[in-house]
Amino acid sequence: MKRDDLSRLEAAVRDANPVLKPSDLVDSEESNAVTLLVAEGRRTMTTTLTPQPPRNHPLPSATRRWAWAFAAAFTVAILVVGVVALLQRGSDSPVIDQASTTMATATTTPEQPGEMSILGTRTSGPVPPLATCPEGSRPDQPGPADQARPPASRYWTRGAIDEQSGVMVLLAETARDGSHTWTFDLCTNTWQLMHPDQEPPTDSALVYDRDSDRTIAVLTKSVWSYDVETDTWTHHRRAPSPVGDRLSYHDPSGLVVAADLEAMTVWAYDVDTDTWTAVEQSPVMPPVGQPTGQSDYTLSPVSGILGYDPLADLLVLYLGDNCFGAGLFDACGTQLAWVFDPSSGRWWQEDTVTPEVDSYLGGQAAFDGFSDRVVVFAEGALIAYDARAHEWEVLYFSDWDWIGMGPLNRHGSVMAFDPINQRLVITGGNARMQLEEPTFQDRNDVWAFDTRTGEWIVLLGQGE
Repeated sequence: MKRDDLSRLEAAVRDANPVLKPSDLVDSEESNAVTLLVAEGRRTMTTTLTPQPPRNHPLPSATRRWAWAFAAAFTVAILVVGVVALLQRGSDSPVIDQASTTMATATTTPEQPGEMSILGTRTSGPVPPLATCPEGSRPDQPGPADQARPPASRYWTRGAIDEQSGVMVLLAETARDGSHTWTFDLCTNTWQLMHPDQEPPTDSALVYDRDSDRTIAVLTKSVWSYDVETDTWTHHRRAPSPVGDRLSYHDPSGLVVAADLEAMTVWAYDVDTDTWTAVEQSPVMPPVGQPTGQSDYTLSPVSGILGYDPLADLLVLYLGDNCFGAGLFDACGTQLAWVFDPSSGRWWQEDTVTPEVDSYLGGQAAFDGFSDRVVVFAEGALIAYDARAHEWEVLYFSDWDWIGMGPLNRHGSVMAFDPINQRLVITGGNARMQLEEPTFQDRNDVWAFDTRTGEWIVLLGQGE
């Protein structure tokens, strides 16, 4: 190639991409070709541009030379842009196997909703300070045995701990006059009957909304909130549809999450604006209500126990066969652990060995703030799940053949985490009292379980 043609080509290439240097163009006098060399790291691209043999053309020879040079420069520029784009992809680019010409790609994540949910975009407001026990109080000593207390209850006893006031809020029902609101002081272990002007139904699910400092009660479409300081229940607008009774407080957004395991819906509630928002979910969901394939039972929504882990920002679902009388590792069927990401709306099953507890009649879950795990309580068993380590631990177990220390083998109880004394509190429910020809008793005793020591503490003995 003539030197003046090469100079013009160099100028054209520099105009197209100033990254290239004249040294990147190598002239081959023997082949009458231009070779472009681009090298960075392990990538090297060699492109040879060879002009076609001259053909009869009406244009003058000088014009043909300029046209050829322009075409070559344009082609080089396109190639350079492609090479630069390839280099900028860096180490994330697929690795090409030159021998097999196959492309290795990264593993894709399961399908998930296209947009982030309200739980991923909303930010919680300020949280009131945590209550502390007054000097001289003895929270480890049982409360007075003769004190007034809620009636012993088998089912539909719901409770939540108001962390700013230092009390557990409980809805309990009597046969004579319906629902009543009680509070249990976590520092003195004493009950107090409250006297609000109106109250929600006893079987409402309860959860404490931290940033609004109110206890939320939900029953299908009925929504209430309770302020302990003013002893006032407020009846809010009805929910747009049944929203389920698995309630959790979502710390990052400051919203209440309500899950319905029968309809497999998830809703977010803002008590300050009294608004409900449906949370979009991925197509892959837990197989609730479906047969397990390993037994004649189904994964019943009744046996699904849901708890929220604020550190991992995940909802943990313990899901078991709808079977009765299982031991800790009995071959009753299938137990699964699923988790839900509230921000993305994605469900997935955890690949872990899940202990088998009898959740035939349901159970409770609470996040233990000391051990940083979701703790599940069902039929005398306490098991804890670490969402970051993806593993379960059995904390306590009392099966049908042995009644150990603790709250006995019971169902229908209330469990919540006491952040003031760093322990789990359990009350109410129906417990098996004898080994042979068993009898069952409705309970109103109060227990605490300390995950630091693995010990039970009686906060209040059984009353009438």
